[in-house]
Amino acid sequence: MLIVSACSQAKPGPVPQPTPARPEQCATAVDTVPEPPRTLEVVLGVVALPTQKVLQANDVGQPGELFAKQGLVVKADAEVELAVGDGVVGARLEWNGVATTGPVTHHVPCVGQTGWRAYAGGFYVAEPSCLPIMVRAGSGEQTVRIAVGVAC
Repeated sequence: MLIVSACSQAKPGPVPQPTPARPEQCATAVDTVPEPPRTLEVVLGVVALPTQKVLQANDVGQPGELFAKQGLVVKADAEVELAVGDGVVGARLEWNGVATTGPVTHHVPCVGQTGWRAYAGGFYVAEPSCLPIMVRAGSGEQTVRIAVGVAC
């Protein structure tokens, strides 16, 4: 009886938090620009994404896996999280210095830097799709659609 009582009074563990970006992320940017390219849509004032074009989805040699190369452009002093929409199977995000491969990526501010930082990478999908991407920054949240291999 004592064991059951002790188990029933156990406190819940800590709530898992998103894995932060690697510390070297600011140094791994492939470019710094004063403004993002006009071909990208600025979302929540901190990240520029390709919402108006269809990205080419290329076979990467793994069954059921395609890759659409597209750099990520983030305001240097911003903290932003990108996540593949709920219910999407087989999709993930990857940008050098910003995230390990997964459905969520987290960019931390590059303290003391200005302008916009560009990172190489892109979107992985199981099949051509209109990929919903949730963008979170500050108290804002917005879902955008990225056309990977097929129009949205």
